[in-house]
Amino acid sequence: MTGGLALEVVLSGGVVRAARLRAGRPVTLCQAMLGRPAAEVPAAFERLYALCGRSHRIAARFALDAARGRDATGAARQAALRDLAAERVGEHLRSTFTTAASLGLPAEPAEVAALRAAFAATRPGAPGAELDASLAVLGLHTASSGWAARMLDAAGPPADGAGTVDALSAADDPAVLASLARLGGAFAALPHLPLRRPETGALARSLGTGAPRDRLAARFAEIRHAAALLRGDAGDAPASWFASGTLPDGSGFAAVETPRGRMHHLAAVDAQDRVTGCAVLAPTEWNFHPDGPLVHALPGLRVGAGAAAEARLRWLVGLFDPCVGCSLTLREGADA
Repeated sequence: MTGGLALEVVLSGGVVRAARLRAGRPVTLCQAMLGRPAAEVPAAFERLYALCGRSHRIAARFALDAARGRDATGAARQAALRDLAAERVGEHLRSTFTTAASLGLPAEPAEVAALRAAFAATRPGAPGAELDASLAVLGLHTASSGWAARMLDAAGPPADGAGTVDALSAADDPAVLASLARLGGAFAALPHLPLRRPETGALARSLGTGAPRDRLAARFAEIRHAAALLRGDAGDAPASWFASGTLPDGSGFAAVETPRGRMHHLAAVDAQDRVTGCAVLAPTEWNFHPDGPLVHALPGLRVGAGAAAEARLRWLVGLFDPCVGCSLTLREGADA
């Protein structure tokens, strides 16, 4: 699938027997940044990435600043963290409403209105005054009820598909950045850590199990925490949300916890402040690796047959939250 992901699932007796995933995401977008004035690049990244665009802008900005030898000020970091918190609320809501459609779970008119208000409140520069009221309507203000409770019920019991999650974290930054600096786009397309199958995103940050219900609950918990950060009721965001610095070769890096997981940017500039090096590793490449967490989570799951199986599988794919489209092909067989 050009520009996206293609998942093939083999079913037998309503149970997933095998899953295969092909990635066709472009890894050459960074080439378009080479030679550009560095000042133009953060905004260009935000335009290129429709999802998590603010995270890309922030990562690009601080990676470039590090490459120039500039330290991020405290005020700049706080502004970035507020942007990340707002984007986290909006993207988690977007992903949940989108994937709920796979199971035919409509929202009530008041809930749709609340969703629109919440999106508006998390846009750059919005005052955000209506965010808490909107989350309360959705059942997300203090505990999961109403719409949120219906989503959790649809996700199934905690034991359904549970397993240990190998979380990608800030502790992995040195190894990831070293490989990204050495291999560039090849590593960004198929990232790998020896003897690991890392997952990133809300579930990995919560250190929960791999159960679909836990994945959704982790997302909802992050919405509440990010909203509390925005209204100043949760102290500072964890230091792991954002990191930047300079590598031994003089290039700058930034690692950012986007809504979908930990993302890495590398950048280099010349004396004229033009970009001479650029690499980006997005969270989707970890979670939707051909030998990654999604592919290994599906075999053994009971999903039914026909339209019901397709709906359930699209829901599960949505819980892993790709930032590009993922086509789904089902076939009957006995592949192991």
